[in-house]
Amino acid sequence: MESLNYRKVSDFFGALSHPTRLEIVAELLKGEKCVSDIGELLKVKQPNTSQHLVVLKSNDIVGWIQQGKRKCYFLKNPRLIKDILEAIKS
Repeated sequence: MESLNYRKVSDFFGALSHPTRLEIVAELLKGEKCVSDIGELLKVKQPNTSQHLVVLKSNDIVGWIQQGKRKCYFLKNPRLIKDILEAIKS
């Protein structure tokens, strides 16, 4: 049995520990969205949105595709995110 990488798990949950990043992943559960769309939905400025997305991307939570001049993001493992959010729902 493979041992658990505690650093990776800690970093993963650390990436989800910010309220704005949780809102971003909740929106991405509904489907792929571009940076500007996410910013508008959450009323967050584009540079701030991009910074949060970098954290999520560096922890392998989101991926992205280029659509013309726009970068659009999606969840790499939506089932995992859905299960986590469901487990902590009060």
